[in-house]
Amino acid sequence: MSRSQSKRQKTNPTIPTVPTSLPITLSLPNTIQSSQFPIVPRRERVNCLRQFVLSNYQINYLKSGPILDIAGGKGDLSWLFLNKDAILSCVVDPRRTDHCKLERQAQWCLDNPEEAAIQVLTTHQLMPTLHLRPPFQTPKHLQLFVDDALVDALLGIGNNWEQFFHAASIRAKAEEGIKGHHQPKLKDTSSTTTSSTESSSTTSSTTTTNGCITNALEAKNTLLNTKLICGFHPDEATDTSIDLALALKIPFAICPCCWFPKINRHRRITTNSGTESSVRTFLDYITFLKQKHSKIRVDQLPFRSEAKGNGAGLTRNFVVYMLPEDFIET
Repeated sequence: MSRSQSKRQKTNPTIPTVPTSLPITLSLPNTIQSSQFPIVPRRERVNCLRQFVLSNYQINYLKSGPILDIAGGKGDLSWLFLNKDAILSCVVDPRRTDHCKLERQAQWCLDNPEEAAIQVLTTHQLMPTLHLRPPFQTPKHLQLFVDDALVDALLGIGNNWEQFFHAASIRAKAEEGIKGHHQPKLKDTSSTTTSSTESSSTTSSTTTTNGCITNALEAKNTLLNTKLICGFHPDEATDTSIDLALALKIPFAICPCCWFPKINRHRRITTNSGTESSVRTFLDYITFLKQKHSKIRVDQLPFRSEAKGNGAGLTRNFVVYMLPEDFIET
């Protein structure tokens, strides 16, 4: 599904590049492993990325600053981080978030423990294993497109941040609901949820009750103080997410999905023979992303797809990531 991000330019001089030894020999996990993974319901797959993060990054590090949930859609990943793990996570997506279904699901599991336990065994649903209880908190939300313009403004290139944030917020509002998941009706959720800012030392009167950050300075501080950039199938925001992490020298864990080869013909990979090739397949795209930094790692999340037709046999469960120690210069 499209994340409605603007098309990337052929070159981006604002992002520092890290030299790598070419040609790169890409070591990818054996894709045959995917057949051994369970079929996890589509909406539950973000929990696989959450568990990957918890397993590979120290909890004290994750709690030392916010996580950026790039193109997080309805905000499921951030909601789980906040309500299960007490980790502040901010959704960065031009669409409105919607946590109602997760809240109802958590409440149902609490009210129907025996039936919920059966769901775990028969459908691999993960929510019943989390044992969540209300009141639930609402994660913060930056209603912005994640594109080159955002990175430039954040790094102080071109328009100043206040001007950019004002224009970018208007753009996101204008395109709200055109693509992607359904847009929930605006409503007051203060009676059933608690904003994460109310329980955080970073409380700001400029953050609305639904968690959306509307103050330019708070938005900039949230982006600059992040400790990890995450993204589950962020589509057109994938490249920019990694570029932003490399520019800020912070770790990331991105699970790519669509690679849009027709609108990204500028992408090239270096083969083992030293020749250049265009990015045509999903594995080509993983190779392209890995070539952005010599220390980028690749792993697989434990789920497989039940897709048929054009998507049959292709499980987009790869995660490209870097750890905090990967940025330590030797």
